[in-house]
Amino acid sequence: DLGTFLRSSAKLFQALPLVESGGADALGLTDAELAVTCGSHSGEPDHLGAVRAILSKARLDERALQCGAHAPLDPATAQALIRDGLAPEPVHNNCSGKHAGMLAACVITGADAESLASTLATDLELGIETQITATIPSSATITDGPSARCAPYSGWRRYPDALARIRPGSLTGVPQEVFMKVFISADMEGTAGVTDWDQVMPEQPDYARFRRLMTEEVNASILGALEGGAKEIVVNDSHNTMRNLLIEELHPLAQLISGSPKPYSMMQGIDNTFDAVFFTGYHAAAGTQNGILDHTYSSLSVRQLKLGNLVVGEAGLNAALAGHFKVPVALVTGDATAVAQAKKLLGGAEAVAVKEPIGRLAARSYQPVEARRRIKEGATRALKRAKDLKPLILPRPLMMEMEWTYTAMADRCMLIPGMTRVGPRAVAYKARDAEQGFSLFLACLVLARSIQ
Repeated sequence: DLGTFLRSSAKLFQALPLVESGGADALGLTDAELAVTCGSHSGEPDHLGAVRAILSKARLDERALQCGAHAPLDPATAQALIRDGLAPEPVHNNCSGKHAGMLAACVITGADAESLASTLATDLELGIETQITATIPSSATITDGPSARCAPYSGWRRYPDALARIRPGSLTGVPQEVFMKVFISADMEGTAGVTDWDQVMPEQPDYARFRRLMTEEVNASILGALEGGAKEIVVNDSHNTMRNLLIEELHPLAQLISGSPKPYSMMQGIDNTFDAVFFTGYHAAAGTQNGILDHTYSSLSVRQLKLGNLVVGEAGLNAALAGHFKVPVALVTGDATAVAQAKKLLGGAEAVAVKEPIGRLAARSYQPVEARRRIKEGATRALKRAKDLKPLILPRPLMMEMEWTYTAMADRCMLIPGMTRVGPRAVAYKARDAEQGFSLFLACLVLARSIQ
């Protein structure tokens, strides 16, 4: 006669509709992802990655989770959030895996996942309880106790209407979309909240906090890209040492290129197989008024870079290399000055400003969650228009002009055959095309830096 409440042990049953409907197979859930839908987790990086992967495969983001937030049960992860000044989010909830699975089932069956918060239907016999009563011994009974609905809190009642629609054989198929391949060049100075070098340099105490915020903004662009139809995403870490993004917290469907030096530097990995390029966390060109931490590849070396008649910064140079491979830039995120500068050059690219500069070292910024929302939505819009965008194609041959901080830097660049002196601190070179021009600039940058 002893009553037993299933509580979290019911999560195994609650995952049955997702599996029996064929949804788990249709979304390509891995064993690890399916496992996190069947039990509680402690919020470790692998757990968070699995939950995020489920949501992304279902074309959802973390805002769809309605399970509330609490500190991760894993002490190391909880301490990391405290250390970095970050608040727990719903994904850290020990039940977020179950909720992600339920939401995925809603998507597969056509239920309205976004309206689940207001769904208070109590006719659960059509949903989970029929699965449970069909599985447990016939002599067992489900009583009306605090956990009679097989959940440790009532928040899961938000899902019954959708669950009631899930039946074996009800899968109608995931909508077929035109999938695309996306390249993301991720810089850091344009991240929401960044206003000073102390926040973006590895040896400084604030760096750990802002590298995590950088990673989350990249994740937002990835989520938006997935929602817009991307099936393959390559992220190139493009800031400083190019070892900034936290790979354990990066979206599991993305691949990461990191480390330096790399032949294509901020654009390592780009080729003609990509459909669109995203620039995240970008800043304005050297010498730009009201641009947060404005510079072009090196704040100590480069005064100005011209490609033909165009004065460009990192966005322009990198877009020219992408254009060499006939790939358009679809999204630019960063401060308002930087994205306006890029949009003027690139035309139809989606521009998402996460902060408004007040000079070079101050800004009014969106809170990180809001910044990520804007980035995600911008990324989705960008991909939906990507096929209408035109790459930045520069003339061949391409005349380049580089002005350096010191005359000695221009002296070093004159060691390259074919280089001409056009000013005390400026040199010029006629490149075969944008690709050669890009490589030549990087070589000159190494020479210029050698005198520091």
